[in-house]
Amino acid sequence: MRCYGFICGYAGEYAQAEEAARRAVELDAESYLARFALGEVLRVNGKFEESVATADLALAISGRHAWAIMFLALALADWGKPAEADALYIEMLARARRQYVSPAALALVAAASAREHDAIHHARDAFETRDPECLFVFSRYANMATRLYEHPHFPELLAEVGFQ
Repeated sequence: MRCYGFICGYAGEYAQAEEAARRAVELDAESYLARFALGEVLRVNGKFEESVATADLALAISGRHAWAIMFLALALADWGKPAEADALYIEMLARARRQYVSPAALALVAAASAREHDAIHHARDAFETRDPECLFVFSRYANMATRLYEHPHFPELLAEVGFQ
């Protein structure tokens, strides 16, 4: 149900996406994946306050998993709270000094924090290291990298690396 919710949301079927994601949470209220799927569907639907609340739960359930941080940062930025997203970016940078954090996720959180230069730096690093998350998080269809696509250097970077 949670994957179905994602797919429906990215296909523009927002009501169906939300219904599927809510059903996934009903089936397993302690599922980090179900919660973050619901939070992302709510974000894409423009329900930012509920998205942030749901993403906060996913963050707690996951033990502050990097993807949960990323989705929360996106929701906060879309809700007009870039300073709160920036605090999450700082947390991710600190974590990246101790353990692996996907540069693609760092790029999205930096962009959500209005740190355009850092976002492009992390995106370049993601492509150079062949971060497998690039295929998903930088997709035009996933609606996560909108801020990156608005930056003039990001399309140049995509052309440079041959990303379609």
